[in-house]
Amino acid sequence: MEQKTKLDTQKPKPDTTLLKLWWLWPVLFVALLAAIFVMNDVADWMTVCFFALLALLGIMQVVTFILTIVRKQWNRLVGTIVGGLVSVAALVAYCITLFVAAFAGMFGPNEDPFGKEHPIPDNVQCELPLVDENTIYYGMNDTVGELREAVTPVIDSLDAGTFLQIHYGMQPGIYEYDFYYPQLPDGHIYLKCFEVTTGVALSTERIAERSRVDVASHNTFGKIANRQEFTIYEGDWGDYYAVRVEVWHHEDHSVRDTRLLAKTYRMEGWMR
Repeated sequence: MEQKTKLDTQKPKPDTTLLKLWWLWPVLFVALLAAIFVMNDVADWMTVCFFALLALLGIMQVVTFILTIVRKQWNRLVGTIVGGLVSVAALVAYCITLFVAAFAGMFGPNEDPFGKEHPIPDNVQCELPLVDENTIYYGMNDTVGELREAVTPVIDSLDAGTFLQIHYGMQPGIYEYDFYYPQLPDGHIYLKCFEVTTGVALSTERIAERSRVDVASHNTFGKIANRQEFTIYEGDWGDYYAVRVEVWHHEDHSVRDTRLLAKTYRMEGWMR
């Protein structure tokens, strides 16, 4: 009787619990994949975490499938196979949807007239983003191309106009910025962008989040941001307009936001 009592009070084995939850892994897999699809422009570290969790759920399904065979749980085998097939089908559908969306964005008709509706006035002087080497850029309907010459900026601690340097990114509408500054307290810097002629704020929440760089208190001039990426969504490729790029600092102690400087650039929107 004593032996039976001990057996009755034993905790279920981990693999037994795993088998009982065979249905949970494909449900979570499909739900997480749907959440990734719906979310737009989240931070890079969040994207990595989501896909790592997605991979873990896939591994759990494979482990569960193997355990059903090893433990001869034939009543659950069909369910694990169906769940796995559903997960694979959802993943394939997700990849196809992304491919079609990317193809349509690259070769489909322009759908955002923001750039065309905001031409750069003749009296507005705009700086051009930098490139690392000479390159010829071809717009959507451009057969001639535009030569973009590499320029190595000279950073001068006495010239605030050199503190912000913006570079072209991996695609039109995607940019990277460097930022230098003297003394700053603990906090973080971020960008705000505005169309110059109307003052319309551009991609407000996305730019502030993607351009954020933490700042540790310092007393000397130095580099704070190094090729931090951000994206402007208004407009289409090749439709340039004037953008006032402002650098702001949020101080942790006082919870106060201060504009550090602003520069005007000729920019274009990223085509989704």
